[in-house]
Amino acid sequence: MNRKAAAGDTAGQAPGKTPVRGPARTAWRIELKGLKSRESMLKTIAQTLDFPAHFGGNLDALYDCLTDMPFKTGVAYAVELADLPRAPIGDSVHAVFADAAEFWRDKGVTVAIRRD
Repeated sequence: MNRKAAAGDTAGQAPGKTPVRGPARTAWRIELKGLKSRESMLKTIAQTLDFPAHFGGNLDALYDCLTDMPFKTGVAYAVELADLPRAPIGDSVHAVFADAAEFWRDKGVTVAIRRD
């Protein structure tokens, strides 16, 4: 048995990533503490969610990538935006996540967004 993917094993993981449990990942915690610019937030989000290299680094590209995630019906997903600033810059990022969650809800997929 390969123990690298065992729950709680964080060796070799990029900062801000939550360990994967089971065959498919269903929850992410994105650490945004201390990030002040939209660019730094989007870069951290892209790294944590494993967006493709061609991610455009803007809010439209964020929505596109969020709505292109390999989500499946019958599975509940959760994204925690940890320490997202309570300022216009954080509000705009949160709004894109909320819009993407609505997109998925219309397709029968539950995506919960938590702002910490």
